[in-house]
Amino acid sequence: MTALRFSTSDLPDRDRVPLFQDIVSRRFINTEMLVNPRYPKPFHFDMAMAAGTGLRIAEVSFAAVDVRRGPAHLRDGDDGLTCFLPRGTPVRTDHAGRRGVIASGGAVFVIHGKPGASWWPDNAVTLLQLPRRVFVDPGAIDRAAGFVHAPGRPLLKLLRAYLRSTWQEAGTTGLVPEAAERNLVALVEGLAAHTVDGMARAAWPALGPARVAAMREVIARRAAEPRLDMRAVAAAVGLSERSGHLVLAAGGLTFTACLAAARLDRVQARLEAGDPGRIIEIALDAGFGDVAHFNRLFRARFGMTPTEMRAMATRPG
Repeated sequence: MTALRFSTSDLPDRDRVPLFQDIVSRRFINTEMLVNPRYPKPFHFDMAMAAGTGLRIAEVSFAAVDVRRGPAHLRDGDDGLTCFLPRGTPVRTDHAGRRGVIASGGAVFVIHGKPGASWWPDNAVTLLQLPRRVFVDPGAIDRAAGFVHAPGRPLLKLLRAYLRSTWQEAGTTGLVPEAAERNLVALVEGLAAHTVDGMARAAWPALGPARVAAMREVIARRAAEPRLDMRAVAAAVGLSERSGHLVLAAGGLTFTACLAAARLDRVQARLEAGDPGRIIEIALDAGFGDVAHFNRLFRARFGMTPTEMRAMATRPG
């Protein structure tokens, strides 16, 4: 599904640590990764990665690992950046003269050309790796090294939501689309700027497309919630309810249409898989509350009834 997957759970116990250290800490990320048995959770490491022309996105789940990039590693000449966006227990970091703790939902920028260390007791984390050459103002990135961004900043919430959207889009090919890559670079540079509102001029062109994509991902992921509304969706990407409506409208979309489409997608997937459940229950599970309204929307989009769609999907030959 993605360009690269690695999991220590696929390996015999005796091979897990040495292969992890060889494949991940020497070939993928040039760091020293040490398994720390003092942590309460046993060691494990699972990673899936997608790549673009100048970046890599990885979803990682791991426990009982200490990470260090010291003088010996710096000789590789890598001057890129990794943005760590953890979920789970707090993570201690020491980088570029700054020590801090990243809370779940926060972020920190690590510059590969500077030494650093971090301690991971039990976490899931999104990693966004970017080369230095893609930034309009590399100096802003350097100044942001080691700075811990607290959860809740609007641009950080948008970056997280847009990363989820990009990850879903890249899932089938393992490749990050070029437009998404440009938007991610701009959002990272904006977050690194440390202006009063967390914004930078370089991020402005990316805001519209990133917000639309991020909101549509939130809608698709939460469509089954019967009371999902624009206020909740907009808040998930750092916007007010009114701003959320305006952003979608600028892209020729409405919240109502996006939500209906996401719910219809869920129904379609179940029917085409031959789900034998009652149509009304499938519709309710997808988030619809009015069966008559659901039937009208379904016929308008697919030109057939739900029963006819399931019959076509299950017809022999």
